[in-house]
Amino acid sequence: CRAVYEGGRAAWAQSPVGIRQTDKMLRSLALLVLGAVMVVAQRRLALPDPRSCANRVRHATYRDARGVAHSYFFSWEHGPTRNLEVDWLDSRNICRRHCMDAVSL
Repeated sequence: CRAVYEGGRAAWAQSPVGIRQTDKMLRSLALLVLGAVMVVAQRRLALPDPRSCANRVRHATYRDARGVAHSYFFSWEHGPTRNLEVDWLDSRNICRRHCMDAVSL
């Protein structure tokens, strides 16, 4: 900022460099605030629950070539989840609590 005297009065004027620096600082501050809001608004991924893992419902089982068994849960075949509509994160959290991963068909 510098004082410019016009007609006996001081008028404050910013140089173009000062305007660019201020604009850059405001953009950085806006991005920082936006980033902070996004971090606070995030929902968390659920951790597996050992009791739910042991008692999970299995609608189908498949044994691969190595002999490893894979179990599948079909939400449309299970009464409590038949008409349940949730977003991807809620679906994934339900599966993770039962030591499974969500797959969209």
